[in-house]
Amino acid sequence: MEFDDQAKGLERLGLSTPLTIPVRLLTRSRYSGIEAGAFEVMVEGLERDWLRLLGPRCVKIPVAHSGHYIHRDQPAVFLAEVDALLGEQRASGR
Repeated sequence: MEFDDQAKGLERLGLSTPLTIPVRLLTRSRYSGIEAGAFEVMVEGLERDWLRLLGPRCVKIPVAHSGHYIHRDQPAVFLAEVDALLGEQRASGR
């Protein structure tokens, strides 16, 4: 279901033209036993797809010691990245 939701989200975004705003792609660094291997490779492929779709202003940020729920595993890192992104937006006058 989660991957279906991701596909629906991509359709709604209609990213035929990459975004011109700064974007952060926070990625996990930890996979549990059942997630290691083929699932991990698939997720890394999805990350590459997101980077390509979101455009040149997208920065991939691997978050140490985090799993699927990055905001819960590393809330300080998550909030720091949100603050940095908002700062970039303010500085650009958007």
